[in-house]
Amino acid sequence: MPKPAKISIILAIAAAVMVGLSSCDRKKSSQTPYDKALAEIKRAQADGATELNLTQMGLTHLPPEIGQLTSLQVLWVSDNELTNLPPEIGQLTSLMAINLGKNKLIDLPEEFANLTNLESLDICSNDLTSLPKEITKLTSLQRLGLGNNHLINLPKEFANLTNLVTLGIDSNELASLPVEICQFTSLRGLDLRSNKLTDLPKEFANLTSLKRLDLCSNSLTSLPSVIGELEILEDLYLNQNKLTCLPSEISQLKKLESLFLNRNNIISLPPEITQLDNLEELHLKLNGLTSIPAGISQLTSLKVLNLSCNDIISLPPEIVNLKSLERLNLYDNKLKVLPRWITQLDLDICWNGGYYGIQLNGNPLEDPPVEIVKQGKEAVKAYFQEQDK
Repeated sequence: MPKPAKISIILAIAAAVMVGLSSCDRKKSSQTPYDKALAEIKRAQADGATELNLTQMGLTHLPPEIGQLTSLQVLWVSDNELTNLPPEIGQLTSLMAINLGKNKLIDLPEEFANLTNLESLDICSNDLTSLPKEITKLTSLQRLGLGNNHLINLPKEFANLTNLVTLGIDSNELASLPVEICQFTSLRGLDLRSNKLTDLPKEFANLTSLKRLDLCSNSLTSLPSVIGELEILEDLYLNQNKLTCLPSEISQLKKLESLFLNRNNIISLPPEITQLDNLEELHLKLNGLTSIPAGISQLTSLKVLNLSCNDIISLPPEIVNLKSLERLNLYDNKLKVLPRWITQLDLDICWNGGYYGIQLNGNPLEDPPVEIVKQGKEAVKAYFQEQDK
């Protein structure tokens, strides 16, 4: 065969292959999110998969074939556009965890109640206005995420979920805490931030297993004395409420490691706060504090003390005894005079910038002058030494 003819045949074959590949590419690109999900489901079925990830596929409907994956234990369907689930979802009786977050669900099919082995359910960031009754039948649940919906209350049947260990109902519209929650004596983590709570019921004292409690961004004006019953609580978040004081019973929280009270109306601290021996972080930014009790020096485990954006005009010298301190935020207060003992702290002195150390920017300092403070700790020490001559 002449050489030009061979070349022509090779080129023709190559062109055909390219056309075939192009056709495959077009076929792939023309697949809808539904088609892609169906292909993933079939692949999982063929492999006998125990996990399936259908996250961020743009799904508006979940293929009913999902019900064929009877070996499935973990399912992610988050970040789609689902408004409902097929009833076949109830056939996944081996399922232990499902993530339905960031969809547009307003309800669940009644067959969802068949998922009796489910231990973890995330249905955050949907359009729920009431809790689907099917959830209250899932008594094996240990972790439940209901955050960022439109819930205004919870049904009495919610009390059935006695095995819950972590519960998130943040960013909803709860005006009062359902008493049913107070029956969850195994609960270790409770997130209620960004609701409309004005108080806590006395039954709250039953939550004796709690280690982490988030009540930020509500409308609490006070804490009940029963808060002291949560004796193994480690982290308490109360930022952005309307608190004016703390109950003396807070001293009973001997395991407390972090206490966040930013953006409240607290003008003084109870002396009992000094009994929190394990406290490592105390945040009091944006309150109305004018002074700090000398007894704060008893908080020998304290690593972070945030007193920024208050009306503090002086500091107790006992602060120098906080040997574990890594960060002392004092910016935007009314300090005019910097006490000499402040250089005894094993911390840098900072003006604008730095995560660790003593933050002093925004104070009307006169002694030493701001220009000295801006130069850091060594400059401040030299200033005081010069003053002593």
